[in-house]
Amino acid sequence: MSEILKKALFFVLFSLLLGFIVYFCLLLGLYFYSNKLFSKFLDALTIYIKNFYNIINLTFVVVFVVTIINYVLVVPDSNLVLCTLLPALSLDSSNKLNPFFVTGFSDGEASFIIKVAKNKEYVVNYQIIALFKIKVHKKDLILLKMIQNYFNGIGKIYEEGDAVTFVVSSVKEVKIIVNHFNKYPLVTQKQADFELFKKAF
Repeated sequence: MSEILKKALFFVLFSLLLGFIVYFCLLLGLYFYSNKLFSKFLDALTIYIKNFYNIINLTFVVVFVVTIINYVLVVPDSNLVLCTLLPALSLDSSNKLNPFFVTGFSDGEASFIIKVAKNKEYVVNYQIIALFKIKVHKKDLILLKMIQNYFNGIGKIYEEGDAVTFVVSSVKEVKIIVNHFNKYPLVTQKQADFELFKKAF
């Protein structure tokens, strides 16, 4: 059993125990009330218990959903389940990511890089390389593969420790990236980075 599931199970059992303790204490308090107050107090108690358990049930649902999502993101071949649990990914009719999602995700995680590297094949012995990168935690590898699939399989994905990086570097493939962001513009400061990237490219 994973550590996440152990914590979720502990939380569930602890919440149930707490609920029973509170319920028992309230019933014990009823014993000391007169018959005249018993009816009104019992009505109030019923409402309280109902609301209390509604809160607990809601908490259980949240814990369960979070646990499942964390579990699914670690399983390597859960593409279908991942998309079912995370509707924000919004696949289109061709089972590719929504282009606006790709742009929004890139706004937060992507980098546009212009790199100068030595290359004796060039007259000036230097080469300008345009790179598009998205670097995330390895548990989001499935999402990175889906982004690569959206761009028709271009680029490569590299694993390094706890991180995975999607890299597009060839001139032909970078043109595909540029065309996408021309059609679906970025909305943060990264748009300015993209404009400089285009000029250098």
